[in-house]
Amino acid sequence: MKIGSKERDLFLKLCRYCAYRERSISELREKMAMLEILPSLQEDLLLKLQEENFLNEKRFAASFVRGKFRNNSWGRNKIVFGLRSKGISKKNIDAGLKDIEEEDYLEKMKTLMHSKMRTVRLKNILARRKKVADFMQRKGYEIQLVWEILKQEFPD
Repeated sequence: MKIGSKERDLFLKLCRYCAYRERSISELREKMAMLEILPSLQEDLLLKLQEENFLNEKRFAASFVRGKFRNNSWGRNKIVFGLRSKGISKKNIDAGLKDIEEEDYLEKMKTLMHSKMRTVRLKNILARRKKVADFMQRKGYEIQLVWEILKQEFPD
């Protein structure tokens, strides 16, 4: 790609944008549209960013999974939905999800459940478990697994 000074400036701006945190191709396309970069130049810039390793969707997916699981306590379903909305391929989503250890996942679920159960002020244990299950489902955890753990942790 032969680039002039304007294109070089745009490339450096996008490099800084990508260096701040991992980005997806869709996020970069939005940024380039905001900067009013011509579509023909966008493709060249995307290729150059990938060649220079500023843009890597597999790395983005792994970073997204780690961040949403550790910091936001999202379950697998919500993480997958978030990655799909960013246009990440199934292969990269699956690779990113492998970074979540099953033991850590179950421990995070139990911690969230116990925390939520303390805040639910209903007397009936079934109603309390239902409230917690709904909360866990909104966080993106698999409902069958949620009920299995709820019954173990909070028996009748």
